[in-house]
Amino acid sequence: MKPRADVIINTWVHVVATSKQVTDGWVSDESIQKQIAVMNNAFKVRNFQFKLAGTTRTVNKDLSIIQKGEKTQKLGEKFRKGDYSTLNLYIVKDMPGNTAGDCSLPQSNPGTEYKFDGCRFNWDTLPTKSNGLVVVHEIGHWLGLLHTFQETSDGTTATCTHGHGDKVGDTPIHLRPNGVACVPVDTCPGKKGDDPIHNYMNYTPTSCWTNFSDGQAKRMHSMWKLRVSKN
Repeated sequence: MKPRADVIINTWVHVVATSKQVTDGWVSDESIQKQIAVMNNAFKVRNFQFKLAGTTRTVNKDLSIIQKGEKTQKLGEKFRKGDYSTLNLYIVKDMPGNTAGDCSLPQSNPGTEYKFDGCRFNWDTLPTKSNGLVVVHEIGHWLGLLHTFQETSDGTTATCTHGHGDKVGDTPIHLRPNGVACVPVDTCPGKKGDDPIHNYMNYTPTSCWTNFSDGQAKRMHSMWKLRVSKN
C-alpha cells in the first residue's frame, strides 16, 4: 500500500484563454491531469502531493494576455478560490516577454482575501506541449524557495561573494547558468560543491531537473506551516 504524503495541497486550475482553441490557452482536462501528475512525481519524495480541487474555464482576452507589470491580483480578483494554503494555478495564453510563469512567495502578513496569491503560466508549459517542470519550479517559489544561484536586488552583478543565494545551507554557492546542456560545472571553485545542475530551482534546462535538496524540503515544509497558520 502506498504511504500517504504528509501534506495534501488542494489545487484549483483556472484556464483563462482568448478562445476555445488550445493554442489560445484552452488546455484540455487531460493536459491538466498530466500536469498534476508531474507535480506529484516531483514533490512526492519531499512529502507533498497535490489534489485537483476543481477547474474553471473562461474566455477573456484581456485577462489571458498578461501585460508587463501586471499583477496576479487581476486574475485573483476574478477567480481565486480557497484559503492561503490553497494553490491557484492560472493558465493563460501569453505571459509578458520571455516569462513562462511566475508564482507569489509566502508572506507573513497576507491579509484575509489572498487575491494576490497564486501562479500564472503560459499554456504551452503544460504537458504534452512541454514537460511540465516549469510549473514545478514555480510552485517551489510558492512554497518559499528562491533560486539556487547568486542574485542581487540592486542591479549590480552577482558574484561568488556578492549577492544572495537561496538561504538554504545544502545548495552550493554558484552563479546563474548560461549554458544549454546538463554538464557538470563549478562556477565558484573557491566555494564548496559543484553547481546543482539537477536542482528544480536552478536555471539549467528543464531536462536537467530531478530533485530538491534536503534543506529545500525543510524550508518548504516550514513555509507551508506559515501558509496554514494564516488561514
